[in-house]
Amino acid sequence: MIDLNLYVWHTAKELASKIAKSEGDHGSCVMGYHLLVDGVKIINQPAQGSGTCDAVYGGVAKFLIENGVHPRRITRRYGRMD
Repeated sequence: MIDLNLYVWHTAKELASKIAKSEGDHGSCVMGYHLLVDGVKIINQPAQGSGTCDAVYGGVAKFLIENGVHPRRITRRYGRMD
């Protein structure tokens, strides 16, 4: 069950936005690519580009792990190429 405290939840969303803006939208167009904690989507897909999503989800996953979320609780649903 997802149990992220409010600080971690909001900071993860802010971090995702900052990384997406700095990366731009690049990579293959993908739809339905999500970062999940305990099977629950925690942030909206930041861009259509798979490269941007990888950068964002990697940064957010690192932040979550640093804040006590076990890595096995974090997964990605890769969606499909468009």
